[in-house]
Amino acid sequence: MTTNSSIRFNAGHVVEAVFPFAEGEGSKPRPVLVVTDSDANGDFVVVAITGAAHHKNSVPLVNTDLAQGRLNKPSHVRADKIFSMNAKAVTQTFGVVKPNILGKVKSLICPAVGCK
Repeated sequence: MTTNSSIRFNAGHVVEAVFPFAEGEGSKPRPVLVVTDSDANGDFVVVAITGAAHHKNSVPLVNTDLAQGRLNKPSHVRADKIFSMNAKAVTQTFGVVKPNILGKVKSLICPAVGCK
C-alpha cells in the first residue's frame, strides 16, 4: 500500500518505511514501530525493528504480540534506534502491537537515550 501524509499513523502501528543508507546513496525499506501519533504534517517518531536478537534495549516481537495484522518473521523492537519520519516514507502496514508491547518499548526509550 502506498501512502501519503494525509494518512494518519498511531502509536503501536507496525509499518515498513524507506530509509536512506548512511552513506547517502540509495535506500532500503525497513520495518519500524510507530511510538507517537502522527501530527498534522504527517510526522511521527518510530523505533527500528530487526531480526537480530542480540541487542540490549530490545523487546521480542512475534505474531501473538499483535492485536491486528501479521509479521513476516519473529523480530525485535530496538528502543535505542529512534527516528523521526513522515507518512510519505511508509510503503506498507503490517499491523498494530498490543498495548503491553508498546508500553514495554516506551519504557526502554528513555533509559536508552539517557532521560531521567
